[in-house]
Amino acid sequence: MDWPQENEQLFKIGGDIDDHAKVTPYWASLAEYGENYKNAADAIITAAVNREMYIDSAVYPAVFLYRHYLELTLKDIIFRSRRLENKGNGFPKTHKLSILWQEAKQLLKQHYDSESPKELDYLDGCFKELDEHDPDSMAFRYPFDKKGNKHLMNLPQINVRHLMDTMDRIANFLSCIAAHIAERLQYRSDMEADMEHEDRS
Repeated sequence: MDWPQENEQLFKIGGDIDDHAKVTPYWASLAEYGENYKNAADAIITAAVNREMYIDSAVYPAVFLYRHYLELTLKDIIFRSRRLENKGNGFPKTHKLSILWQEAKQLLKQHYDSESPKELDYLDGCFKELDEHDPDSMAFRYPFDKKGNKHLMNLPQINVRHLMDTMDRIANFLSCIAAHIAERLQYRSDMEADMEHEDRS
């Protein structure tokens, strides 16, 4: 068993190029950034169901990563939808998925109107579950809250394979929505730029 060495360093460049990860946060949207967390959660659960790691240890980081994916994706949808619907900029500075989902759903229904996908209503229960068991993104990171109360006392077991399959369906839907909103926003920006160029000509 190795112990720390003198002049130990965490982040280092050198050695096998295949061991290097490219860190480029400047180009990634919130949704794209979030996909990395979902991919990591998928990898952890896949390893767990294949018995390559202890399943009871895998559940905590996996659920946290899935939750963070949802938070970033909802913030991305809100950020772009606000601009698209002329409702301002930014997104709520909160970790509460219930607040984020409420605004995201409202903006999307306003945008799509009569063509709003029925799946928007299907997600209410999933966000309610997460809000019940992990309202502040703390329950899967710490065993107890700031007052010493134990987390997850009403959630003794989780079927992680079912969790991964459900998250895949949710991600498929939210990714399409996020991409479509981004595409419409870009189209409007291009049109406005063309009109401005014509006015100057």
